[in-house]
Amino acid sequence: MKVQRAPKRQRGPVATVVSSWFAALVLFAFLLVLFQVVKSSDLADLVGLGAPFEPFPTRIPQLTLQDAFDFYKSVPFGKVDRLEKWTSPIRLRVEGNFSQKDLDALKTLVARFDSVKGFPGIRFVTSGENVLVSYIAPSQYAAYKAKYKADTTDQSFCSHWSTAGVMTKAGIVIVNEGSQSYVDETVLHEFTHLVGFVNHSPMRDSILNTVGPVRSLSPVDLLAFRMYYDARVKPNMTLAQVEKAFAKADVSSFLTPGAPLEPSDAWPELGIPLAVAAAGLLLVFLASLRAHGLALSLAKACASGSAVLLVAYLFQSHFAAAMALLQPVLAGF
Repeated sequence: MKVQRAPKRQRGPVATVVSSWFAALVLFAFLLVLFQVVKSSDLADLVGLGAPFEPFPTRIPQLTLQDAFDFYKSVPFGKVDRLEKWTSPIRLRVEGNFSQKDLDALKTLVARFDSVKGFPGIRFVTSGENVLVSYIAPSQYAAYKAKYKADTTDQSFCSHWSTAGVMTKAGIVIVNEGSQSYVDETVLHEFTHLVGFVNHSPMRDSILNTVGPVRSLSPVDLLAFRMYYDARVKPNMTLAQVEKAFAKADVSSFLTPGAPLEPSDAWPELGIPLAVAAAGLLLVFLASLRAHGLALSLAKACASGSAVLLVAYLFQSHFAAAMALLQPVLAGF
């Protein structure tokens, strides 16, 4: 006797639309994470997603002297009472297991830092250095930490020595693992310590934040750096003396002429994922027309589209927090 199976229960229109909304929500969130992982990995160069290393911000918002002074209160004056800076050229030697890409990134960084008016400059040497940059394997970290007597739990550090506020010698140690972008951003972080910003910053977009690497100096980082090496700022100055020196300064003279007065945002980060999502929604809509008809297919497409836009909006408005959550994942690629 043939057993007849009960017909498969069909979802109602509301359940179909709601399930489409949730499916789009989950799938687009996954797509965003996947895109960031690929972009932060060495695969990015192979598929054309890898952006060139750029140590300075490309867009500058409106800033004030108070923005810089708020930065100075914690960086560099968070650990020292008096300012420390270089007054003579940095002679830089590189050692360890570095690649040509590492060296190219260093050269880009040096070129940008050398463009800051008043900064004494950095030149590469093969001996007689006053700054040694060491790219090391994880197994070497403990030995280098002991060598420099570094008090840190990070996987990279910068140690320096100074006399009467004048920096004279330093060492930077980088554990060379992870994606190229991660290593480059870590080097930039340590070099920003090197020029005098010895403490960390509570600002999430600062290169000196404690959450994880960012792509470049923030606009406030750059403003503070340019002011730091202005002729009015002398080694061994206190914070009050620095503020007094700039009491009537025009901050625009420390910013890049002609730079757009708009802060950068995360929407460029969403361009490719949104295009992929739009193509996917169109294909699903066309496939759904025959099974569900025009009205229900349009309702599903609108629901799915709203879910995609919701995730995109949340990612854009909380970009820094989203990247901080993703950083442990991205650092492994």
